[in-house]
Formats: sequence, C-alpha cells, structure tokens
Amino acid sequence: GKCRFFGLGSLLRWDNSGTYLATGSEDKTAKVWTLRSEECLHSLTGHTGSVEVVRWMPSKPKEQKFIFATASQDSTVRLWNAKSGECLQVYNRHTSAVLSICFSPCSGYIASGSVDRSFKIWAVKDGMLVNNYQGGGVISEVCWNGTGNKIAASSEDTNVIVIEISIEQQSTS
Repeated sequence: GKCRFFGLGSLLRWDNSGTYLATGSEDKTAKVWTLRSEECLHSLTGHTGSVEVVRWMPSKPKEQKFIFATASQDSTVRLWNAKSGECLQVYNRHTSAVLSICFSPCSGYIASGSVDRSFKIWAVKDGMLVNNYQGGGVISEVCWNGTGNKIAASSEDTNVIVIEISIEQQSTS
C-alpha cells in the first residue's frame, strides 16, 4: 500500500525497529510518525532554531526504548521519548548551532559537534557534561567506534580528532 505523509520536514530517521519515523524541520519542530496511520503522533516543540539532526538511541530489540535526540541551530540538543512526546533532557552548553550528534554504542552517552568548534560528550542519564574538546574549526561530524572506547570528530579545517574514552566513562550503572 501507499502511505503519504504531509509536512514531513527536511530530514528523517527510522528507529531500530522500523516502528517510528522521526523528522526534523526548519519550522523548529521534530515530529514522530508511524506507518499505522497517516497522521503525526507528536509534534515536538522546544527548539528555538531549525532542527538540523535527528538520531535514535541504539537499543536491542527486546529492550526497545524509543528514545531519540535532536540537534538545532539554537545550540541545544534535546532528548525525546517517541511514545509519549516528552522532552527528557536538554543539553545546552554549546554556544552556536549543533551540526552533529551520535549516541555511544552502550546508549549511556551522546556526543555533539558544533559551529562553536567544540565537541562535547554528555551523560544521557543525568545530562551532565562529561568532556568538552575544542577543535580547530567547525565540528561537522562526530561518531563513536563500535566498542565505544573512541570517538572521532571532523572539523572544517580538514582535521580529524580521535579521542580515546576510558572504560569508567562508558559505565552506565
């Protein structure tokens, strides 16, 4: 069958199970959709700038949490519950637009890269800033390796920064 969504937004990502579709838009909202209906489940407000990135928290099929993050021109990252539409956390220590976000493989941390030339690592559970790194240019991409002990960031000055993360920082207990 054919399913049409209206007002979807400029970027989108499926969750791991393929149940929910999260979208972000220049209208400063994120939306959550499901194929069960052609209507938006939640229109999520709170950002004061366009939503630039949407990323789902990794989870195992039997432990599906349906949590995702958005990054915005407003210099914040927000954590959302896709089922309830609730904003769970706001990470707000960047001073310019956030261009990239990535969850650690264990889902305990989220990294963010910004126009302010920094990339930050946050604890998902309590929103604490765990580490702050300064790059030589705008940080356009951040990503964790598969084991979660390294994070890489690329910047507009064509440098790639790789940071080794200690085991203690990866503990989610």
